[in-house]
Amino acid sequence: MFKMLKGCETSCDFDSLRLWSDASKSGVAQEAMHSLKRGIRGLTEPEARQILGVTEKSSWGEVLKRYDNLFERNAKSGTFYLQSKVQRAKECLEAAYQKKP
Repeated sequence: MFKMLKGCETSCDFDSLRLWSDASKSGVAQEAMHSLKRGIRGLTEPEARQILGVTEKSSWGEVLKRYDNLFERNAKSGTFYLQSKVQRAKECLEAAYQKKP
């Protein structure tokens, strides 16, 4: 199906190539490449804040309130993808708030 490139012997690399090919066909290649480049790092803090609709000045309580609201709304009438984004955003901000003095 795919010709393996030199140095791409792992299944992860093969999955990345397959993901890239599928993304190219569906028109989301740029977003897929951005995700691949980002790797396991996950969301950035500004992305997480944007997803949850909070600012840098928001308290942790406000973050949790927005998370609970969005998570529950997506559980009822949204998608697993959106619910996952909301969850990852909360996890990212949780780590950021734990680092703050």
